[in-house]
Amino acid sequence: MNIIHIQELDFEYIASIMNKACEFKNNSTKKQPYNIANGYTLANVFFEPSTRTSLSFEVAMKNLGGHVITFHNDASSTKKGESILDTLKTISVYSDIIVLRHHDCDLIDQIPDIINKPIINAGNGSSEHPTQALLDLFTISQHIDIYSMRQLSILFVGDIKHSRTIHSLVYLLNSFFNSDIQYYCYPFCCDDNLMNNNNTVSSFDNIHNFDVVYSTRLQNERFDNLSHDIKTQSNLLINQSVVDKMKPGSILMHPLPRNHEIDPEVDNDPKCVYFSQIENGIYVRMAIIHSMIEQCSAKCPF
Repeated sequence: MNIIHIQELDFEYIASIMNKACEFKNNSTKKQPYNIANGYTLANVFFEPSTRTSLSFEVAMKNLGGHVITFHNDASSTKKGESILDTLKTISVYSDIIVLRHHDCDLIDQIPDIINKPIINAGNGSSEHPTQALLDLFTISQHIDIYSMRQLSILFVGDIKHSRTIHSLVYLLNSFFNSDIQYYCYPFCCDDNLMNNNNTVSSFDNIHNFDVVYSTRLQNERFDNLSHDIKTQSNLLINQSVVDKMKPGSILMHPLPRNHEIDPEVDNDPKCVYFSQIENGIYVRMAIIHSMIEQCSAKCPF
C-alpha cells in the first residue's frame, strides 16, 4: 500500500493508524524492542530540506527493528545528469519502502508505475503532506475528544495557499469529522479553493471560539519574487497575550519549522503542543510502516 494522496485513505485505515500509534506511544516508556521491520530497509529520499519528517521516519523504522538509508541529492548522480526516475529506480533496488519529498507536485504520481515498492509521500511541493496530517489528527485526538464532540472548531493561520500540511489536514477534517474551519492568512497567501467570505477572519479577536489554532510559516521557497515584506506580520504573531485569550482546553499547533509566527515565550504554555506533534510523528510513522510491512508480508514478500 502506498501513502501518496490523503484522499485515498479511508476511515478504517485512518482509525487503525490512530489506534496503533496510541499503542506505540503507550509502550514508549518501556523501551520495548520491536522486530517488526527486521530485515527491511527504508530509504529516506528528500530533494527538499527536512528535519522532523526525515528524522522521525528514521527513528520510527529503527524503533521497529529495521534499517535506514539516506539519499543525499547533492552527492548523487543527479549531478551527472541522471533523471529523477532512474535515481528512484536505483534506490528501489536497495530498499523496501521509499519515503519521498520533492518540489514537483506531480512527480509522486509517476512513481507507482515504475517502482514496485511501497511509496510514502513526505511532501510533494505545496500540494500534500499525508503523514503530517495523520500525526496532526493524532495530536488533536490526544487533547480533544474529536470522535464524540458535536463540532470541532479550528482556525488555520498563516500561508494557507502554499502549506501542504494545511491542505492535507483540511481534507481529513472535512471528510471524517464535523468541523468548523476558519482561515486567517498572510497577504498574497490565501487559497481560493478553501477560503471565502464566510470562513475567513481578519484578527484574533474571536480566538476564544476555537478548539484548535493551527499556525504555519510563510513558505518563502514557493515564491519566485517576494517583493512584499510579509515575513513579520505583527497582526498574525501569536504571543502570550493571544494565547491567554484562547479558550480553556484549546490547543495551539504548528507543523514547524517556525519563523516569526509564534513567540517562543509561549512554548511552555500547556496550550502549545507543537513539540508534542514532533514526538507523535514517530508513533504515527511507526504505525504506517507497521501497516505496510504487515500488508506486504501477507500478500507478496519484498
